[in-house]
Amino acid sequence: MLDMVGELELNLETTTTVADGSVKSHKMSLVFHREGLSKLKPPIVLQEFVNHGGVIFKVYVVGDYVKCVKRDSLPRERRRRGFGS
Repeated sequence: MLDMVGELELNLETTTTVADGSVKSHKMSLVFHREGLSKLKPPIVLQEFVNHGGVIFKVYVVGDYVKCVKRDSLPRERRRRGFGS
């Protein structure tokens, strides 16, 4: 998995490729060290985690309709629990 990370900077957020509303589809992990990547089970989506002060904006677009929703993100203590922490 290390060779697949390429130019991404650690901290990484990982999510499953399942998007069906199940509990599994909401599972995520944070990886702080390269060694933590060995604990992950593909297929997964990797993206850089950017500290954003606990607030995220979700933007929904359907045709000409655009809706932006501001919501709380992970509490700080949950962000610390990740692979390689």
